[in-house]
Amino acid sequence: MTFVFTVIPPGMKSIGFIILQDVALSNLSFEESGSLVFQRSRTELVFHLLSASLCAVASIAAWYATVIKPWPWSWLLAIGLVSVVLFLTSAFRSLRKFYLVTESQGLEVRWKNWGRWHRLVVANLVELKSIPCWRRTLLVTPEQTLVLPHQLSGCEFLLKRLRQARPDLLPSPKEIEQNLSLVLRASLVPSVFYVLFMGAIVGAAWALLPLNAQYFTLFFLVFPLFRLLWRTPRRYYITDQGVTVFFWVTKKVWLWSEVESWSEDTYASTAASFYLMKFLFRGGSVVLDESLLVTPLHPYKDWILNRFFSSGNSVYF
Repeated sequence: MTFVFTVIPPGMKSIGFIILQDVALSNLSFEESGSLVFQRSRTELVFHLLSASLCAVASIAAWYATVIKPWPWSWLLAIGLVSVVLFLTSAFRSLRKFYLVTESQGLEVRWKNWGRWHRLVVANLVELKSIPCWRRTLLVTPEQTLVLPHQLSGCEFLLKRLRQARPDLLPSPKEIEQNLSLVLRASLVPSVFYVLFMGAIVGAAWALLPLNAQYFTLFFLVFPLFRLLWRTPRRYYITDQGVTVFFWVTKKVWLWSEVESWSEDTYASTAASFYLMKFLFRGGSVVLDESLLVTPLHPYKDWILNRFFSSGNSVYF
């Protein structure tokens, strides 16, 4: 019996999977019984192929236009051709399947690449590194490295099985300032966005406005600069006492005793699932969202809630 995990379309607020039984695997070159097959949605393939087709049509139009006016149509032609290649590459990658197989030596992950079968024995892993904001997990052995995309249907189930098989590879909370702390590192993407946004404001002002008006536009940098330095988290420290949020120039300490309510959710975005926890404190809130974290959150859910409830807080919902 073989199980195939189907994909829940992006945008839905809950993630689930459907188990289909007695499905024949036509391209499997070895006998498997009870293996799990993880693959991306066919919607992704259709999207990438359709996008490649539209870019190809635009490139043909740009090629005809270069005969009349090389600039800027030649640059648009180059951008269109590059886009076609990128979309076709993404379409090819979306066809890849991963198989979780139980053998005598333990779990194995198998996949096919350019017509050849590859295998990775979970017992040989030296690193299992999940990066939620990058939507991928790195499986590293002394011989090879497998990049496992999170867009696979049922990927959270697959990661759970891998973590259960190798719990020693899951980073444990560290002793920081005489407290056992779980460190969650935030993505730099929001910070980079604010820097680029401020650079675009300054560049547009110096290129389009008179000299006297250029300095006036610096006023519009106040809000994004404030958001960058005082409101963009760099990392979270979670201890028995509460949550400490570190920003670029300051930090904020929230105590578990100040929690008024908390909630959790699992949602889908760009064909990947993310786990989210929100704690509403008196005077503010802390949102732990895996889509903005370099460190996975879901494996530490029980650890965080144990600290929360052991503090004596009676808020459950």
